Amino acid sequence: MVTMSLRRRRRLLMCVNAALAAGVIACLCVALFFPPAPNSSAAAPRNRPRASGTTNSPKLGPPASYAVIYQRDLRKPLFDPKPVVARKAPPKKPKFNAELLGAVEEPGFSYGIFRTGGRDKLVSVGGTVAGAELLAIGPGSATLRFNGELITLREKKEDRK
Repeated sequence: MVTMSLRRRRRLLMCVNAALAAGVIACLCVALFFPPAPNSSAAAPRNRPRASGTTNSPKLGPPASYAVIYQRDLRKPLFDPKPVVARKAPPKKPKFNAELLGAVEEPGFSYGIFRTGGRDKLVSVGGTVAGAELLAIGPGSATLRFNGELITLREKKEDRK
């Protein structure tokens, strides 16, 4: 086994680095000052003879046909995104705000006593209360039509002393 001092190791590494740097610089100089010839015989295939005057490049259209490309903003996507359809939230159903205080049934005349917004109102069958039509009155209950729905209100039993 060969042993080297630290000083000799550093000197050896410096020489190797210098040789590598010199090789890289030499390659760059050759590439910059002596570029390869464009029609070199080494680049052409040997089996196929070259036809003189022909090129393999595609024919380009007139410059006016590329106006669409030049006018396009490259910061936008290349496709048109689908339009976003804004969904409207379904309208909130109005809340029926009334309570039945009492119901009176008589053979020719029935009515109910309703409380709406702090006021009491006497309504007969066919009348309206808080935007609802009173359809029928039964013992302790009333049937109303509010926004196309049937609502049945019951009398609240209060503690009477």
